[in-house]
Parts: sequence; structure tokens; C-alpha cells
Amino acid sequence: MLFWCCIAFMILVLLGAIAWGLLKPIDRKREDHPNMLNRLVYQDQIDELKRELDRKAISTDTYSRSIEEIERRIINETSVEEVVTRDRLKKQTLIVLFTTIPVVALILYFQIGNPSLSNYFPSTQSGTFITEDNRLDREEMVSIDESTLKKYLKESPNDVRAWLTYARILENQKKWREALEVMDRVFELSPNKIAKNSSLILEKVFLMLQTEDPLYKNKIEKELERAIEEDPNNIEVWEVSGMVAYKNGQYNKAVEAWTKLLSFYPSGSPQSIRLLDAIGEAQNRAFMSGSFR
Repeated sequence: MLFWCCIAFMILVLLGAIAWGLLKPIDRKREDHPNMLNRLVYQDQIDELKRELDRKAISTDTYSRSIEEIERRIINETSVEEVVTRDRLKKQTLIVLFTTIPVVALILYFQIGNPSLSNYFPSTQSGTFITEDNRLDREEMVSIDESTLKKYLKESPNDVRAWLTYARILENQKKWREALEVMDRVFELSPNKIAKNSSLILEKVFLMLQTEDPLYKNKIEKELERAIEEDPNNIEVWEVSGMVAYKNGQYNKAVEAWTKLLSFYPSGSPQSIRLLDAIGEAQNRAFMSGSFR
């Protein structure tokens, strides 16, 4: 109810502003727009009076009275015409605007907008869907009403963040393949933003890894390469790239990824020590398999 009251109030404000603009007095000299034919007729009459005055066919007083009469007729005709025309146009314009604006506004809203949003209240603590960069914790994830979210997505199929929320709900329920399908839809809906976010690309990789489907092997590698290309300073991407390469027996590639990751940590730090051990192990495996370089 509050939503519709706000819409009605905004429409009334708009109509009021338009009406005030049309009806307010104009503080400038009125411009006369007489009929062109009448103007020519009156001009001919004035010219004829001047010729008669020059020929002394009429007196100066007669000339002056005639000119005044012609000017009076011009003023009366143009004033009446202008006032009547302006009043008629103003009334017609107001009627058209007051009729069409509310109707057009409602038609556009129901065609382009989403009426269900007026009754939709997300159940997360923040009151909004999660952002692209932040994940909900498990308690917040469970608190979202999945059926309400599904209904919302049917009515708003292009809401990227809502689809991302749904993918993470499915992920939390360990429905990896369904979550991956939804994530693919998220990437399709936002090819220039979410699809180029290295952290979200990595999240998609995790879903493919969880399925344990060997058919995703090449796709996982391509997605990791794309994540690195989008953000070469994403530490987590380099770490996962090394782990995936190591698991697939690509030991030299794992060494390259972990060596790059090593550059992000200070020498002697626990992370660097752990990485050096992993790099050494990958090098030994590569040497034993005859692929060391």
C-alpha cells in the first residue's frame, strides 16, 4: 500500500508542476499574432488614408480618427483571438496530460517494472541480496527463503545478484551441478562484470571441482587461465591453479604457479616456507616422470 501511495504522490507532484507551469502568469510583453489576411487589409486601408491625406481629400482630423479606429479594431481582434486561443490550448493540454501521464506511467511500470518487488522483502540481515564480492555465511544463507527467491526469479529473470544468491544457496546445500548451472546463467547475464571477476570465476571453478567430473578438466584450466588474465594479482587464483595442475600431473605448470605465488609473500614467512616445500615436491615429481624442465 505504501508503495502505491508513493507512486500516486509522485504522479500528483509531476502533474502539479506541469499545471503550475501552464497556468502561471507570463511576465513579458504579450506578442500579437493577428490573422495575416486582416493585417494586409488594414495595411491597405492605412495606405489609402495616407494617399487621401496627401491629396488633401480628407482632413487631418478625419485621418487621425480613421487611423485610431483601425488600430482599435486590430487590438480588439488580436487580443480576443490570443486570449481565446491560449485558454483553449491550456485547457486541452491540461486535460490530455492529466489523462495520459498516469495511464502511460502505469503501463510502462507493468511492462518494464516488476510489481512483485512492492511485496518482496529479502530475509537476510542486511535487507539486500549479497553483493558480487562478498559471500554470505552459512547462517545467513539458510535464512533466505528459497521458495520466495524462486518466485522472485520467475518474475525478475534478469536480476543477476538474485541468481548469484540462488547459486550460493545450492552450493551450501551441496547441489554442485545445479549450482553450476545457475552460476553459468549468472555469467551469461553479466558478461562484462561478474564474468570478468577473478574471484567469481574461481568460485565457478570450485563448483566444477566439486562435481568430480573429468569432463570439466579442460574447462577448469581455461577458467583459471582467464581468472589470472583478469586479475594477475589474485593470490587465491595462483594457489588453486598450482593445486589443480599438480593434481592433473602437470608438475611443471604447478611449479610455475606456486613460484609466482611465492613472490607475494615475504621471505621466511610461513606461507613462503610451505610453498617452497610444495615447489620442491612438484619438481621431484616432474623429475621422476621425466618431464622436469
